[in-house]
Amino acid sequence: MITASYKRGEHPNSRSNLDEGRLQTKHGEKKKVCQVTLTPTARKNLEQLAKQFGKDDKGRTSLSELFEKLGRGQLQVVVAEEDGAHLAVGGGVP
Repeated sequence: MITASYKRGEHPNSRSNLDEGRLQTKHGEKKKVCQVTLTPTARKNLEQLAKQFGKDDKGRTSLSELFEKLGRGQLQVVVAEEDGAHLAVGGGVP
């Protein structure tokens, strides 16, 4: 059996997944793949926030949906202390 080697995102199946609108959202836009580099602690804490604020339409926890809501102003970051912050549900970006 011969296996081909593809660069990231160049495999025909990868391209077709993107081209077929599998990343279409409820907002009427296609999502673009991006990469975020985090420490394990930040990732763990964001996953906890996603459980509370980042549910998708099917009720699944989604970091992508958490970031989408932040970016659309559906969640606001409220600074609670000089060295800490918490998320609060809010409408719109100030």
